[in-house]
Amino acid sequence: MGHAEVIWDNCTGPNTNCRKAYRAGRPVHIIPAHGGVDTPHLVMNTNHYATVDEARAAVADAQVNAVRITTDEELYAARAANQSYILPVGWIDPSRCR
Repeated sequence: MGHAEVIWDNCTGPNTNCRKAYRAGRPVHIIPAHGGVDTPHLVMNTNHYATVDEARAAVADAQVNAVRITTDEELYAARAANQSYILPVGWIDPSRCR
């Protein structure tokens, strides 16, 4: 089972990135909708935007234009370039394996 889009329109934390984004004029925090374990997973390069409309537009754009990851190298390159990316179904993030 997945989850619907989640939006906080006045996010101030507790995460350090949330507080920084709030102070920088990007108080809207969005987590894109996700269909669950049987669907690809969109990872945004940021979750903080100035307005709800801007946040939704960024998610819509990323759903079309985000890098589709197929290798560990592509994942690391997308992160290094601060790009949104889409992980395929069943992907195991090598940086999270210990």
